[in-house]
Amino acid sequence: MSELEFALPEIIKGLKSSLGEEYFYQITLQLDNIIGSDYTFIASLDMAQRTAKTISLVANGEVVDNFEYELEGAPCARVVNDSVFIYPEKICSFFPKDQMLVDMGIEGYVGVCLHNSCNEPIGVVVALYKAKIENPEFAKALFELFSGRIAAEMERTEQKRDLERLNHELEIKVNALVESESKLCLHLQNTPLGCISWDANFHCTEWNKSAELMFGYTAEEAIGRHAYDLIVHDESKDTADELYKLLFKQKGGTRSTNENKTKDGRIIKCDWYNTSIINTNNTVVGIASLVQDVTERADKLIRINQELAFQNQEKDKRAAELVIASQAKSEFLSSMSHELRTPMNAILGFAQLLKLKSRQPLTESQQNYVEHILTGGNHLLALIDQVLDLEKIEAGSLSLSLEPIRLTDVCQECLDLISTQENKLNLSIKSNLVDTYIIEADYTRIKQIILNLLSNAVKYNRENGLVTLSCTEAPDKMIRVSITDTGAGIADDDLGRLYEPFDRLSHQHGAIEGAGVGLSISKKLIEAMNGRIGVESKAGKGSTFWLEIPGVKIDDKDKAAAVESLNTAVAEHQPQTVATILYIEDSQPNLKLMEGIIGSMEGLTLISSPSAELGIVMAKERRPDLILMDIHLPGLDGITATQMLSMMDITKNIPVIAISAAAMTGDIKKAKAAGFKAYLTKPIDIHKAIDAINKELKI
Repeated sequence: MSELEFALPEIIKGLKSSLGEEYFYQITLQLDNIIGSDYTFIASLDMAQRTAKTISLVANGEVVDNFEYELEGAPCARVVNDSVFIYPEKICSFFPKDQMLVDMGIEGYVGVCLHNSCNEPIGVVVALYKAKIENPEFAKALFELFSGRIAAEMERTEQKRDLERLNHELEIKVNALVESESKLCLHLQNTPLGCISWDANFHCTEWNKSAELMFGYTAEEAIGRHAYDLIVHDESKDTADELYKLLFKQKGGTRSTNENKTKDGRIIKCDWYNTSIINTNNTVVGIASLVQDVTERADKLIRINQELAFQNQEKDKRAAELVIASQAKSEFLSSMSHELRTPMNAILGFAQLLKLKSRQPLTESQQNYVEHILTGGNHLLALIDQVLDLEKIEAGSLSLSLEPIRLTDVCQECLDLISTQENKLNLSIKSNLVDTYIIEADYTRIKQIILNLLSNAVKYNRENGLVTLSCTEAPDKMIRVSITDTGAGIADDDLGRLYEPFDRLSHQHGAIEGAGVGLSISKKLIEAMNGRIGVESKAGKGSTFWLEIPGVKIDDKDKAAAVESLNTAVAEHQPQTVATILYIEDSQPNLKLMEGIIGSMEGLTLISSPSAELGIVMAKERRPDLILMDIHLPGLDGITATQMLSMMDITKNIPVIAISAAAMTGDIKKAKAAGFKAYLTKPIDIHKAIDAINKELKI
């Protein structure tokens, strides 16, 4: 008898009728005992991950814990590829990267691959020897003999696990379905909507608690009864019959509002949502309905409509009253303006006469009193003008002079003015202007709007921020002016209030000065000039305010000629003069006085500026022969302005005469040190003023 024939009965006897894990343990023990290996194991394969995991492992005749290992660099990978793999000795020299073999001191290796019913590799059976294998063919033959049975048991075990898993999943789904049906039934019974089902003959088959409360019938009373007997009153039977037939015909859903009767005879209004019930043969076998009592809502809607009609009547009445009130306001403002201006003319006129009185000079305290009168009077006059301007804008009676304007000119003038202001935030101001853009607008008003937007971009910016002004073409033959800042931006909630007068949003109590009317007036002005204004802003990132103004359509070949024509038109309107004098003065009475003085001198032309900032721009553009400078000006003072003029090549040679109410010796010395050619004190001595002007002009 051969060695293999002798071993078979022993193995079969040891296995008996074992299955699953017990079978794998028993077959591994039997094989290990007969072939005399140091380690014998059966492992399952994960070909996707290229790993193997033992399902039974015998070491030195005892079952030990299983482990997982990688196929890469291991002899088991050869077993998978070759089905059988034998190395009687020196196995580690052939697989030096298999550290586990090296650490275990393995010398010989026998492995056979296990295949499933589809001939796919699913596992290996392996014997490891610490010494040279004397009879490797015996182990190989034994492994091959039992490989089919082992593979079949592995496949059966896996299928059993899959079946158990599927049974478990099915059990979970069945339990979930039962729970869902239970919840659905509970929901249908307790939902505030009435849930009713009807069969093909329009008899009730389902009636929940809400239906009981709505119509007064219990489920026992309702189920089995025809809809006409239950809830359809006589006047609605034809409508109900048509609806029922429609549902059976189209196999869909409908929504309708109907009048229904209750058990106690009341008529209620209900919203119905009906759906056809279709069986597996695609046949309509009934109708499922959801119903809601909307009687109270319908009655409320009627009351609301009546109230809205009354409110509209009241609104029309108030609108008519507002028209009358607006007319009365306009008449009142016009009358008050006339009544206030008449005494203001006397107050300001006589105050100026007192101030200019040279034979009997006023004392210093009297001069202060007169100054207070003039200051208060001028302030009151400015307030009157502002109120009237706002009223004109709102009433649509603002006078505008729309004419072709070269956009570059007005933008550059505004940029020059802004650039001369104190730059506390160390801002950079950039521009992208196109010289050929010509717009139709009122020069003074468009300048006012752009200057307001630039001023806001400066005021509400951040330190070391950027202000950018650019001009581009826009749809509808418009020219867009965009002013972008890098400030805090505007919150979405505040955008709707942006153009409300006197609403400064989150800056109401902040340190930045302003009245909150600039944007409101700008919007009304730009719209009065057939333009539009808008903003794009993101909180924390900055804002871009833009305005669009109608452009003057000119062909490319005519653009240069049009620009030159504008320049020529401006030049032609310039009077022929011997000398031009620029007077920088914010007081209108003082300006009128100087106009009278200059008007009495032959060949002189007087131009003026109400602020030092604008005066610097005018000095650069107009290059006057002489500048008369007030010292105490709003914004930039006269001494600083003169110092700035002296540092610019284009204006450093223009003589400047100071005119100020400050007559102390120290004030005069300070002014002379700043570069003033002469110093005239207020009230002005007309003869001294004429002499000083003639001296500097060398007349």
